[in-house]
Amino acid sequence: MFKRTGRWYSDFWHDGRRYTKSHGPVSKTIASEKDRKFRTDVASGEYRRKMDNPIFSEAMKEHLKKSKTKSSYKRNVLSAGHLNGFFGNKRIRSIENNQDLMQKYVDSRQEAIREKQLKQGRDESEVSLHVDQQGACLDALDV
Repeated sequence: MFKRTGRWYSDFWHDGRRYTKSHGPVSKTIASEKDRKFRTDVASGEYRRKMDNPIFSEAMKEHLKKSKTKSSYKRNVLSAGHLNGFFGNKRIRSIENNQDLMQKYVDSRQEAIREKQLKQGRDESEVSLHVDQQGACLDALDV
């Protein structure tokens, strides 16, 4: 921990990665408490650096690069298009454990699939959607 231009900073290495954080213009005692909390969060895995919290669309591009050789690549590209349309510019951490946001995505996909089925000329009573345990939309009629 050090002080520069009236601000206290934490600067340390953990598991081969460097972590730095400004605690602001506070007293040394408060800065020490914040430093201890910061180090504890890093060691426990609760703290994630910004570079460990990418924008969803960038993370999806990386995932698609890695899965290019897998047989599921075509399905992954299709899913990525839908997911990027909804989550594209959000950071991964803002999506994780956000049940309201996840439900909005599921609802929007269900509505899009329903509209597609109706455009195909299916009767309102024939339109059926199923949602699996993870919240993914599954159309029994392969839309």
